Amino acid sequence: MPPASFIYFNPGNEEAIGISRRNYTPAFSVRRMGMELACLPLWYGNSEDVVWAESPADETYAERMRELFPHLPRLASPRRLFSEPRFVAAPWGLAPNVLAQFERMAKQYRLPLEVPVWTETYRRLASRETARQALASLHALLPPEELPSLPFFATSLDALNHWLDGKQGTFLLKAPFSSSGRGLLSFPATGWDEKKQQWAAAVIRKQGAVSIEPLYDKVKDFAMEFYSDGKGQVAYRGLSLFQTVRTGAYSGNLLGTEAYRLQQLEAYISLPAFERTKEAVCQVLASLYGTAYQGPLGVDMFLYRPAAAAPLRIHPCVEINMRQTMGGLALHLSEHYLAPATQGVFSLSFHKEPGEALARHREMCQRHPLQLQGQRITQGYLNLCPVHAETGYWAYILVKMQDAQEAKREDWIRKWKEYL
Repeated sequence: MPPASFIYFNPGNEEAIGISRRNYTPAFSVRRMGMELACLPLWYGNSEDVVWAESPADETYAERMRELFPHLPRLASPRRLFSEPRFVAAPWGLAPNVLAQFERMAKQYRLPLEVPVWTETYRRLASRETARQALASLHALLPPEELPSLPFFATSLDALNHWLDGKQGTFLLKAPFSSSGRGLLSFPATGWDEKKQQWAAAVIRKQGAVSIEPLYDKVKDFAMEFYSDGKGQVAYRGLSLFQTVRTGAYSGNLLGTEAYRLQQLEAYISLPAFERTKEAVCQVLASLYGTAYQGPLGVDMFLYRPAAAAPLRIHPCVEINMRQTMGGLALHLSEHYLAPATQGVFSLSFHKEPGEALARHREMCQRHPLQLQGQRITQGYLNLCPVHAETGYWAYILVKMQDAQEAKREDWIRKWKEYL
C-alpha cells in the first residue's frame, strides 16, 4: 500500500525557487495567504492523507467539515500528530525552502516523513524557460502558422534593448520564476523608460534572465490540468476555466462536469482544435516531465485574436505550473463534492478591511444555505477555509442545480462577479 501524503499549502513556490535558498522566507502577504488558506488541501487530498495546519481555528473547522464529508483528509497540527508507518511530504509546490521546512518538522515532531530531495532539474523544469521549450516543441506538432511566436529570454539589459530596437507595439516582460499575475510588466514600445529598465535589470540580477513577448489581444483564459506519474506517462485530468482580476491575479474557477466546461469553451473554438492541442501538449509534457517529476501539472493557455476581425487562436503554453493548482483543486471539487446536474463557481478573493470577509461569509450563509444529498452538494454556499474577523483571504464555492437558463456561462459569470 503506498504511503499517505503529508500535505502542506505553500503558495508562492515559484518565487522561492527563483531565490533558491533553503532558509528563504516569503513575503508577508504570501505567508498570510498560506496561513489563512492552510485548509485548502483538505479539498483535494484523499481520505488517508494528512493536511498540516497550525491554527486552532483550522482544527475546529476541519472537525466540522469531516462530520459533513467523512472522506476528507485528516488535519494534523502541533497539537494533533499522526504516526503512520510513513508519510510522503507533498507540498502545494516543490521548492528548496519548503522541503527544508518538512525536514525540520520531521525532526521536531518525530514524524515518519519521507522528504523529496531538491535537484537543479526541478528548478529548470519550474522555469518559464521550460515553457518556452515546450512551446517550441509544439511548433513541430501543431500548424506553426496558428501558434504565437516564442518569447525571448534576455540575460542582460543590452540584449533586451537590442531585441526591442525598432519594434512597435505593446510588450510583456516576465520574471522566469513567478505566478498568479506576479512578476509581470507590460509597456508600449514608446514607454520603455528608465523605471521599466530598472525593473528588468533587477529581475535579471535576481533570477538570471527576463523574458519578453508581444502583449496579445487576449479573449479568454483557460488551462489544462495533467498528472505526471514519474515513469514516463502524463495523463490529462481536465479543463480548467478560470477568471483573473485586472492585475492578473487568480480569482476563481467554474465548477461542473468536463462536458459542461467544454460546452462553455466551444462558444469560442472547435472541439477538434481543443483535442489536437490537448494531445500535443500531453506529448510534449511527457517528454519534458514524464520521468523527471511526479505530481500535478497545470498548463495555462488563452484564446487570442492575432488581428482585427481575424479568427481566434489558441496560445497552447503560456506557462507550466509544476505544482498543484487552483484549477486542479476545482476539478477535484467538481468530481468528488458536487452532486450530478449541478454547476457552480470556486472563488478566491482578498479583503483588506478586518471583518469584511466575515460579513460577506455570514451573508452568503444566510442567502445560500448549504444543501447536501448524501455527501454531495446539491446547492448553496460552502467556505473552504475558516472565516473569522481577521480573515483577508476568502475561499468558497457556490453551487446551484443546472437548468436551461442558468447553464449559460454569461449568467454564472455575472452572478459570480457580484461576490468577488
